Amino acid sequence: MASKIVNMRVNGRDEALVVSSLTTLQDVLRDKLDYTSVKDGCSQGGCGSCSVIIDGELRLSCLTPVQEVHGSEVTTLEGLNQSNSITALQSQFIEKYAAQCGFCTPGMMVAIKALLDKNPSPSRDEISEALAGNICRCTGYLPIIEAVESVVAEMSGAAGDSGKGRCPCAPPAASENAPQQLFACQVIEHRHLGGTSVARRRLGFDA
Repeated sequence: MASKIVNMRVNGRDEALVVSSLTTLQDVLRDKLDYTSVKDGCSQGGCGSCSVIIDGELRLSCLTPVQEVHGSEVTTLEGLNQSNSITALQSQFIEKYAAQCGFCTPGMMVAIKALLDKNPSPSRDEISEALAGNICRCTGYLPIIEAVESVVAEMSGAAGDSGKGRCPCAPPAASENAPQQLFACQVIEHRHLGGTSVARRRLGFDA
């Protein structure tokens, strides 16, 4: 295993490390630089908890050889603490109960930051797509999406409460005489080499 010196800028600090060709960026960030917001959820690129931003692009640090980021700028959740958008997002995550066990939250916030940097006014579908690679087994995703929508509304100065609390795949509200139904979203993730596809399925139950 050939070792080499890797120079990179992490959260605004210049770092120089001697690493082997098999060392991942996740290993360096967690074990050498102590950025523990970068979680080791699966080590296979399937959960998104290790998400970081590299030169403005969202990347999975567990699948990124650290030698590939020589000369790059890397941002973890720790590097976002001074950002107005992430501060608002943290507040909305609390208000909307979007964080429960908290393990997936750092990766979620990094993914959202990457989205908002490129698209300050994303639609609900665009938010869902941006979070497609981040798994959460606690919240059901809707509180997370609503937290992002609230931040977008704050940033744009919009009132933006229309559709609040509704499932993104629910049909229009039924009339008084129509049978009441309950709807739930189920995110089905199909993971394979080369990418992730996400299908949403609407389930209807007579109340």
